[in-house]
Amino acid sequence: MWSEPLAGVIFEGKGLRSLFKPLTVGLCLAVSACSGSLEAPTRSRGVILISIDTLRADHLGCYGYSRDTSPFIDSLAERGVLFENAFVQLPGTLPSHMSIFTGLHPAEHNVYPPNGVLSDRIPTLPEIFLANGFRTAGHTEGGYMSGGFGFARGFEDFNDHALEIETDLERTFARGLRFLEQQSEQDRFFLFLHTYSVHDPYADTRMELAHFPPAYSSLYWSGEPPKGVIEPTGPSLTELNQRDSHPTAEEKAYYRAAYDAQIRYLDDVLRDFVRALEAMGLMDEVTLVLTSDHGEELGDHGQFLHSQIYRETLHVPLIVLDPAISGGRRVQELVRSIDLAPTLYELAAIESVPPMSGTSLAPLLTAGEPVESRESLVESLDSDRRRSLVQQTRDGVFQLLWTRQESLEEGLWMSQEVIFDTFDETFVAGVESFHRPRLLEVLVDGKPYLDAGLELPKDRGGLWISHDVSFGRREDVVEIELQSFHRERRIEVFVGSNKLDTIIEQGPPSKAVTSNDERLWNAERLWQPASEVAGEASIDTHPVALRFDLTTMGDQRSVTLRSDSCDSPAELGLSEDRRCLSFQILKTRGIEGARETGREVWIPTEQHQLRLELPKGGDKKRVTLRVASCDSPAEVGLSEDDRCLSLLLSTPDLWQIELYDLEKDPAQLRDISSERSDLSRSLLRTLHGYRLEPVAPAVTRELDPEVESRLRALGYLP
Repeated sequence: MWSEPLAGVIFEGKGLRSLFKPLTVGLCLAVSACSGSLEAPTRSRGVILISIDTLRADHLGCYGYSRDTSPFIDSLAERGVLFENAFVQLPGTLPSHMSIFTGLHPAEHNVYPPNGVLSDRIPTLPEIFLANGFRTAGHTEGGYMSGGFGFARGFEDFNDHALEIETDLERTFARGLRFLEQQSEQDRFFLFLHTYSVHDPYADTRMELAHFPPAYSSLYWSGEPPKGVIEPTGPSLTELNQRDSHPTAEEKAYYRAAYDAQIRYLDDVLRDFVRALEAMGLMDEVTLVLTSDHGEELGDHGQFLHSQIYRETLHVPLIVLDPAISGGRRVQELVRSIDLAPTLYELAAIESVPPMSGTSLAPLLTAGEPVESRESLVESLDSDRRRSLVQQTRDGVFQLLWTRQESLEEGLWMSQEVIFDTFDETFVAGVESFHRPRLLEVLVDGKPYLDAGLELPKDRGGLWISHDVSFGRREDVVEIELQSFHRERRIEVFVGSNKLDTIIEQGPPSKAVTSNDERLWNAERLWQPASEVAGEASIDTHPVALRFDLTTMGDQRSVTLRSDSCDSPAELGLSEDRRCLSFQILKTRGIEGARETGREVWIPTEQHQLRLELPKGGDKKRVTLRVASCDSPAEVGLSEDDRCLSLLLSTPDLWQIELYDLEKDPAQLRDISSERSDLSRSLLRTLHGYRLEPVAPAVTRELDPEVESRLRALGYLP
C-alpha cells in the first residue's frame, strides 16, 4: 500500500488549526546567524526513528531504574536530549504508532484494532519526507505494524515480514543498515525501524525464543521459575488478567526479570547498530530518535500486558540526538507522541506540513523557555468508558483517570456492589430489586451513611418504614395516611432538626370518607388531637390519617417522621421477611416526596426513587452501594442469563476518578482525588472539554492471513 509523493495534495480535516501551515525553523538549521545553544548549525542529512514496542521508560537506567538493563541507551541519553515526561496517547501498537506517523490523536486518525486502515486523506511522516526529496525506508516486524494498516505509504523500501514468530531484532536493524549503505553523500533520508523484541513473550527460562540468546533468559533470575507460574506469553497473560486470583510477589518478580532480560538484549543489539552508524560516518550527520509506542503492565495495578491507562503503560522513553543540538540535557516538560511528527518536520527544515494536533518540540530541544502548562490526553480502546489526562503545571505532574460504569439500555445491573464518585450534593436514581427485596447498605467515603432513602412518588404510598422517613413539603398543611406494623407505636415529627411545635391531628383515612366532592372531603373528616404532646402521635395497626400545620416552623422544608420501635416479621414468626418494620405510608398530600432514611434501605422489586442527600460542598464524594446477596436469572428459572444480579439502577452514567501526583508518587499508590477535589474537578472539566472528531474515517478491511497469524502469536487476537 504505497503512495506517490504528496506534492500539491490538499489535506482536509475538522477542528485542526489550519490546512497547510509553515513551521518556523526554531533550530535555525539553515540559518547561520543563530543564537542559543546551536554552536555549529549543521543540517542533519536524515532522520532515523526507532520505535521499541512495549518499552516502559522506568525500566531504563537513564530513567532511574536500579537494574543495569540499558547501559548503551543510557550512554545515548548522555550524548543527546532526554525527555523525562513523554507520554503516549493510547497504549496500543496500531493507534499509538499511527499517532506518531500523523501527529493526530487516535480519535482524529480513527485507526483502531483489529482492522482499521488509515484514510488516504491523512498524510503520514514518510509521505511528507518523500514529497520533500528524502529517500525513505521502513522496516517493522509485522503484526499491527503491517503495511496494510497504512504504515507502508510513502516508503520506497518497506518490509513488514518477520522471519521468526517472536522477534526479528537483528535482521530488522540489518535491513536498516543496508538501506543506509545504499545512500550517496547527497541523499537525504528518513529511516523508520520497529521491533517487538521487548514485547511478550518474555524471556522465560523454560522457553526457547527464536533469535534470543539463552544467556539473557537467566540474566536477572537465577534458579528455577516459581512453582506453577504460567509462561509469559500474550495469550497466557490475557487469561491471567481474567482470573480472580492474582500472581504472587515472587511470580511478578519473575515476569519483571524476564521482561528486563529482553531490554538488555535490545540494548546490546542497538549498541552494535549505532557502532555501525559510526563506522559509516553517519552518527554526526543524522537525527536519531529513540522512543516507544507504549509501556507494559507487570502487575503494578493488578494486570499484565498494556490495557490499563496507568503510568506504566503511558510513560515511554524519548531520546533525541541531532548534530545541531548540544547533548547531555534532560527536559522536564511534558511531551506527547503526537509531538514527534511536527518536531521531525522542523528538524528537517520541512516547512509545508499537514494540520496536526501535536506541536514541535524544537524549542525544548534548544533549551527554550519552560512552558507554563502542558497536558496530554490519553485514550483507551474503549474511550467512551476510560480516559485520562496528564497535566503538568508549576505544581508538578498529575494524572487524572476517569472510568465510567458499564451499563445497558435499561440501566446498570449490580451484582453485590457498585462504587462511583460525584461532586454533587444530591444523588437520585431509580432502583428496583431483582427477584426479591434486598437490603441496600450505603457508604460515603468508606463510612456508613445515615441519610440515604427511597423516595415515594408524589401522592403514592405503600412503603414500609423501619425507623425514619423524611420528605420535603409543598404546603404548610401536610396529611399522611399510615398504619403501624403488628402493634401500636409512637411517632414523633421533626422539622429540620427541631421537633414540631404544634399538636398533630388525627382522622380517618380517605377511603373512609363517603363524599367524592373534594370541597367536602375535609369537612366530613372528624379531626381530633392525636396526642396532648406537640409533635407526637400514637398509631395502631389500622389505617389512620395524620394532619399537622407547619406554618410556625418557618422556611424549613425537610420533615422527618420517627418511630419509637420496629419489629421483624421473621422474629414474630409471620414470614421470612427479616426487615425491622414500624409503619407503612399509604398516601400523602402536600409533600414533595417521602423517603425512608438510614444506613440501610430495603429495596422492593418495584421501582422506587433512591435519594441520597450527600455532604454539602463541592468536594468529591465516593459512594458505595452494597447488598449482601444476588441471584442468577438462570438459577431462579427466569432465563439462561447466569449473571448474579441484585439491583437495577436507572441513572445517568456513574463514574469514578483517580488522581495521582506523578512526581511524588510515580508508582501511583495513593489516590489523592478526594484530598485535591479542586484539582480533580478542574482536570475532569478539561478532560470532558475535549471533543475530538475524525479528520477522515478509517477504512476497515479483512485481515491478511499472515497478519492475523502474527497477531495471534503476539496475543492481540484470541
